[in-house]
Amino acid sequence: MNRTCHDHFSPFNMPLFYQSGSHDIRIYVWKLEESVDELCDISGISRSEVDLRFNHSSRCREWLAVRALIRTVLGPGVLVVYRATGEPYLQGSSLRVSISHTRGYVAVAFHPTCHVGVDIEYFSHRIDKLVGRIMSCGEKPSCELGADDKTWYYLLVWSMKESVFKALDISLLDYQTGIRVLPFMLGRSGEASVTYSYLNWHYPVDLHYLRTDDFVLTWCCERSFFPSSKCAQ
Repeated sequence: MNRTCHDHFSPFNMPLFYQSGSHDIRIYVWKLEESVDELCDISGISRSEVDLRFNHSSRCREWLAVRALIRTVLGPGVLVVYRATGEPYLQGSSLRVSISHTRGYVAVAFHPTCHVGVDIEYFSHRIDKLVGRIMSCGEKPSCELGADDKTWYYLLVWSMKESVFKALDISLLDYQTGIRVLPFMLGRSGEASVTYSYLNWHYPVDLHYLRTDDFVLTWCCERSFFPSSKCAQ
């Protein structure tokens, strides 16, 4: 079931929507419109602590928005902590978490047992210059697309690889050949088949995406490619 909810969490009147995906993944995206002081109030983090951490306001607001969103969804007492690898986890909750942010938006994904990956990317033609480094020939669109649609397609492929990278929690990977996205039909939402390859191992990944006027959002979870792993069956 997919569902969009605007202003779902009162009393903060947060401009967010909720996307319910497969495999028990819960996705929350927050459009960032609040000031630093407002975000401090929602997140429960003091302004003095924030001022000690940051000099750049945009990075500060993204950092606060992630924590405000998690606190709003899960309640107080749940903190975001990072492992030495950079993987986030929740202190005070058994949920698995993945975090992403782009210009004006933050995204958080939760799963009760499995490692999860989420990525959000703002639309920009800058991705066109990176196609040769992140995509193989077999990942190009299967049909002719207009200029903007090509950019959306490339951006989705990049975002899909980012989501798989996060779900796997690996430190080194060749984005061009290690993760392969099979051609898919470009729409406003849908699924794509992705394969992660390492040496002679090949794991299929079921990946979901959403495309808005501003950004693309992609997500997947670990058990898509490790059915015998520690994830609940």
